[in-house]
Amino acid sequence: MVRRIAVALLLSLGCKEPAQPTPPPAPRPAAAATRTDDCDEKKFARVGGDVKPPVVKHRVPPAYPKTARRIRVDTRIVLDVFVRSDGTVCTVKIVQASWQYVFDEPTVNAVRQWTFEPATRNGKPVDCVFPLTVRFGLQ
Repeated sequence: MVRRIAVALLLSLGCKEPAQPTPPPAPRPAAAATRTDDCDEKKFARVGGDVKPPVVKHRVPPAYPKTARRIRVDTRIVLDVFVRSDGTVCTVKIVQASWQYVFDEPTVNAVRQWTFEPATRNGKPVDCVFPLTVRFGLQ
């Protein structure tokens, strides 16, 4: 009631109506991920010790977003990549997001298409998870 009276008084004096406060942006999930239904992350071994890391066989480059290219953004994204014992990607989780999040989706979509020589433990292929850093930059 008091606010309405104050606004009416200000308008009668020739002032513009005060702007409404901008609501805060919706919170972003801590770690975005893509996954398939057959991926039980608890069964994936962390690379290190007796688990040898997978080796990239086929890499799909992530798309560089046009707006970021135009203003020449350099950034990096840190991912946890879950690779099955057959060398296919099961899940990609974002550990450290990119500048304004514009690189996250293209990076996850690209890495999901990568294939690997699987990680090994004692010479046998195993499901594993390992960190991967993807950098974006213009020369």
